Amino acid sequence: MARESRKDSILQAALMCFTKHGVEGTTIEMIREVSGASIGSLYHHFGNRERIIGALYLEGIKRYGQQLNEALASQSSTEHRLRAVVHGYLGWIADNPDWARFLFSSRGQVEAGPLADELTSANASHLSRMAALGEALEQRGDIRAIPAQCLPALITGPAQEVARNWLAGRLTGDLREYAEPLAEAAWRSVRADRIRTNDGG
Repeated sequence: MARESRKDSILQAALMCFTKHGVEGTTIEMIREVSGASIGSLYHHFGNRERIIGALYLEGIKRYGQQLNEALASQSSTEHRLRAVVHGYLGWIADNPDWARFLFSSRGQVEAGPLADELTSANASHLSRMAALGEALEQRGDIRAIPAQCLPALITGPAQEVARNWLAGRLTGDLREYAEPLAEAAWRSVRADRIRTNDGG
């Protein structure tokens, strides 16, 4: 495994501080102290606290996106690919609960910050990938005709709600235990009529 870069160590230190003290309660000095970076190194990589917040957010969605792509690539059938999205989504959150809490709570701050354009670009790229996937699966006749903007909500929307409740402590146990029924519901919500089973669903 490659040695963690100074930039990565600063981001991990920032996440630790945000988790312990809250985003608003965290100062540059706190991050510097936890990371062990010099103030010069910290400003060299990020410039200010707002850019650290934005960079941590973007790195989080990047890593989740990489896991999502790996999950999609590991499956061949449409049903298994869409189920893998739900399992991968909840699996990433279960493995990175502090990062997930930060992502859920800080989007507005990033949208109003200096890295807003980068976030807009990342969101547009994700929507484009989902639109392309949906179009391809629809043309194959595997899923119903669904607007691109709706596909992510149908597949991961319920899982997102369960994840929020789990992160808030309103649900207990392993988050992955909820993945299979949510994956089943996601598949049922988008699959084409021609490949519905005889279960009446």
